[in-house]
Amino acid sequence: MRRRRDGKSAAISRQVLLGAALALAIGVSPAMATLLPAGFFDRVPVAQGQQMAITADRMDYNQSTGAVIAEGGVTLSYQGYKATADRVTYDQKTGDVTLIGHVAVRDPDGVEYTTDRADVTGGYKTAFLHSLAVMTPDGALVTADSADYAKALKTTLENASYAPCGHCVDDKGRTIGWRLRAVRMVLNQVTHIVYIEQPRLEVLGVPIAWLPFMWAPDPTQPGHKPIGRIEAGYDLQYGVKFGVPLYIPTGATSELFFTPTLFSRQGLMLGLDWHQKAGGLDYSVSASGIYQLDPSAYAGEPGNRRWRGALQTSGHFEPVDQWTVGWSYTAFSDPAYLKDYDKESGDYVTNEVYAEHLGRNTYANIRAQDFRLIGNVTSAAQDKQARTLPNARGAAVIDLGDNAGRIALEGSVLGVSRAADDAETVNGIDYVHGFEGGKSHAMGQAGWTRQFETGAGVLFTPYLGVRFDAASYDGASSLASAPPDSTLFAATPIAALDMRYPLMARMPGAVHIIEPIAQLVYRGNTGTETGITNDDAQSFVFEDTNLFSYNRFSGADRQETGLRANVGAHYQANFADGSWYDIVFGQSFSIAGANAFATSDAAQTGTSSGLSTNASYFVAGAKASFAQGLTLGGKVQVDPAGPRVTRGVATGEYDRDGFSVGVDYAFDAADAALGVLADRHEVGTRFGLPLDDYWKATAGFDWDISAQSWLEASAGLQYDDGYVAMGLTYTATGPTNTSPNDHRIMATFMLKGPDGQPL
Repeated sequence: MRRRRDGKSAAISRQVLLGAALALAIGVSPAMATLLPAGFFDRVPVAQGQQMAITADRMDYNQSTGAVIAEGGVTLSYQGYKATADRVTYDQKTGDVTLIGHVAVRDPDGVEYTTDRADVTGGYKTAFLHSLAVMTPDGALVTADSADYAKALKTTLENASYAPCGHCVDDKGRTIGWRLRAVRMVLNQVTHIVYIEQPRLEVLGVPIAWLPFMWAPDPTQPGHKPIGRIEAGYDLQYGVKFGVPLYIPTGATSELFFTPTLFSRQGLMLGLDWHQKAGGLDYSVSASGIYQLDPSAYAGEPGNRRWRGALQTSGHFEPVDQWTVGWSYTAFSDPAYLKDYDKESGDYVTNEVYAEHLGRNTYANIRAQDFRLIGNVTSAAQDKQARTLPNARGAAVIDLGDNAGRIALEGSVLGVSRAADDAETVNGIDYVHGFEGGKSHAMGQAGWTRQFETGAGVLFTPYLGVRFDAASYDGASSLASAPPDSTLFAATPIAALDMRYPLMARMPGAVHIIEPIAQLVYRGNTGTETGITNDDAQSFVFEDTNLFSYNRFSGADRQETGLRANVGAHYQANFADGSWYDIVFGQSFSIAGANAFATSDAAQTGTSSGLSTNASYFVAGAKASFAQGLTLGGKVQVDPAGPRVTRGVATGEYDRDGFSVGVDYAFDAADAALGVLADRHEVGTRFGLPLDDYWKATAGFDWDISAQSWLEASAGLQYDDGYVAMGLTYTATGPTNTSPNDHRIMATFMLKGPDGQPL
């Protein structure tokens, strides 16, 4: 520590100077810390009487006024805080501390605060900063002509601005990013509400939006929902759309957003969004509605009515440790409302209540669900949707210790009811996705496994287990393929052995690993449809990702049976130049017993799966990168009886220095058993061409080779400087697309924070 004393400075009390230093540490620092970036409000250290390191070129004490003055390169360090100034004065009588000239503070997290002058008054409880500038470690900049701080009440910034991009000028002198300016910003530290007077948003240095005033939730407080985005768009049926979300302050634990949206053809829609977080309860309620001026725009559709609207709510809470209980519910005037007005993009919504447990070695999920179609659907289509009560599953792992392996437990209970059959016919082939009536199915499975290693490096992993099933169906369906009113009870012993022999070869600039894999799996049951009706195991494609699976069906309603062998290998290579490749290939063989894939159900699961014969189709998957920015991949399924390729996918993409090009190809062979009468060949390309540092032109084109017709074409222009992203894209579909002859123009606009994430 360096000190030079002149005249009366020799009589300076060390405790007096420490008082001034502590005033800075616990007064000025928290004042500067009450600003926008997350965590600013909890940076104040609790003084425990520790000493502070102090240096200055000159320090004086005025006995008549009781003032301590430090001048010339003053540096104060305390509990990770470091402050510098040209001059610091401390008035012992009033407790006021003043820092003058090139004031700078760095807190323990690396946030830097700079200002010309800082006054700490009133026993350290308030502070007033002049010409404040705060630069956070991630580069965001907050400026203000002055800042008032009252510890228990509020922070006020005059003529303030916030910019996630700092000074928002790149190394070529161009203005980038965005900045929020305001005549005044006031943070209420009790209600955690920010009041902003005359906010003005600037994008690329150009003012684009202004409001007389607005409120916003404190962005540093957890649990608050972000302010919604301005909505703009166009649709033939509702016209031009423009909506602005307005925040209405309601308290420290809740938000209310009011969103009026104007549609040039349909009129004014009003929306309210309420979010409340109190204790462990977190829930939201959203409501919107419109009186349509021109309902005939939806002639022949559910939306052909005057009044339309929807109510949605969701929430969750934790009644006990490791358990979460929640709900989600949607009610609407008509099923097309949410999609017609761009509030939902999917095909259905799920009304449900649930309870979920997640522990270190245990998991449970219990739900009651009602699936409701949205869009231009009829009431008859709604009757086909399932209700599940319950839909429960759970799992647990017990480590036996002492190298004795582990026991895995799993189970599920599924109850499904439908008011009508969900069936369709495709080119003469019947598909039943769900039968009318009620079905229930309970399954439980327990198994033991442990890995053994031989001296030669061969890995053996045996598995021994048993599965129990109990199912019933009330036989309400009148379809010819429907099972009768029936029940099922079954026990299935399971035994499996996984054998692997990983081999590694190291050579200059490369590492190669090849792992031959062989499995034997036995399931001692002839009943493949354990659920009587198949409601949860309808999705199945045999490929490299499930080649080495003990049970490839996606749900409990189906199971593999008999004795089966899976044989193949996994090969990986990594090179010093960064290139690599990863290949998996193999085949599966039905050796004895009932082959579950030779039995198709009403949903056609198992039909033409490639596993119905004693020797399955050959499958392979590969991924590789041979140069920086280049990635390749592909999957193939080959029928060895032909031989012929039955399914294949290939992709390639190059992305470097802003330039990108990608190609995709997909092939599915014709299969009359599935109602697919012609081969499907499709190829797609996409391009991205940088125009300068931030602008890029994009294009894409998909072609249906089999039909000799185009599927989709698009072109666009995009801008992205890391803080502002915007673009315009035109898309058109061809005659063989699932949505033919559709033309759309999509405009995007996005503001990003200093971490690059969308606001």
